[in-house]
Amino acid sequence: MKASAIAPTPSIKAVVMEQLRVVGLALRREGLVLCAGLVAFLLIQPFVEDVAPEGRPLVVDPADLGYVAVLVALVAPLGVWKGERPFGESQLWTVPVDHARHARLKIAAGWVWLMAVVTFGYLAIVLAVNLSGGMVGMDETRLLIADPGLARSGVAGPLPGEPWSTQPWQWVLPFTAATAVYLAASAFLIGLRRPVMWGVSCWLAFLGVGSLAESGRVPWVRTAADTIFYLFDLLGSGGSEAARMSVLVDGEWVRAWARLPTLGSWAAATAMWLGLTGVAVWAASARHREG
Repeated sequence: MKASAIAPTPSIKAVVMEQLRVVGLALRREGLVLCAGLVAFLLIQPFVEDVAPEGRPLVVDPADLGYVAVLVALVAPLGVWKGERPFGESQLWTVPVDHARHARLKIAAGWVWLMAVVTFGYLAIVLAVNLSGGMVGMDETRLLIADPGLARSGVAGPLPGEPWSTQPWQWVLPFTAATAVYLAASAFLIGLRRPVMWGVSCWLAFLGVGSLAESGRVPWVRTAADTIFYLFDLLGSGGSEAARMSVLVDGEWVRAWARLPTLGSWAAATAMWLGLTGVAVWAASARHREG
């Protein structure tokens, strides 16, 4: 065969652009459904009355949107790799590019589209809340629990108030949380031959460990479970959920916080999760290296 007949190795830029196109086409149906749902939400929002409890206005809190973005990111790899078989014969591996690099570029292309979806959804929800006369961001006085151990036993103890408003760093929560979960789910999908079986097994193990931790019969299991949950909550909500609990005050349940979210704790946890999931993607894609 003549050298001129051999297809030249495409440049990285060409591969990236092609993967963006292919992944975009693979996700177009899901994207159209999501966009249609958000548009419908925007159209009906001004006509919905009393949608908030006790007549309070709707409030968009980035701590809540972080977990919504996590759910989208968790299923995004299924769309990115739709029609492809990471293990076995696949059109993906016919391109004259190193397989491991190709897998990483495909994951990167999926991440770009995921960020576009999160941005669109973010803006749509903020617009809907504005149209409804609601609030963008929190501005409240939060009750702080001076003794969390005492609060868990059913006694509220002193609850000093602390002014709180949404911090600028919290607005990037949905993007960082979605990125870490997307990388983890992608590594799971391309690194394991039977991801469904492993997923079900992990879910059952999670339920079992959660039940054991909740029972409190094995203290170190509960401590470990609480630590992992807190680290994940730092990623998803900046630490708002793990630090919040309901306490009984004068016969009425009220929300209070053991600690307020901080930039330092969120940044440290986010860097840890992004580092771990990035290494996981690199290791999973390395399984497809040629030779």
